[in-house]
Amino acid sequence: MRIADNKAIPIYNKYYKRYAARVRVKQIKEDAFKKWKYQVIALRDDCADGKITVEEYIQWMEDSFPNRKPKT
Repeated sequence: MRIADNKAIPIYNKYYKRYAARVRVKQIKEDAFKKWKYQVIALRDDCADGKITVEEYIQWMEDSFPNRKPKT
């Protein structure tokens, strides 16, 4: 699969930037970020392989942010 065809890559980049920004302002600890990054890369690969949907990947990303209220 070409990277351009992988819909999970831009989603990963968007949320990675958000999470990294929170680490920079010390809202999230570095070790929590490393754990999150490991999980999100595994899920990104699952999404690229069709094991989970893009919607499931986005939902996991949204739910993974601490102190965030779930959308209703």
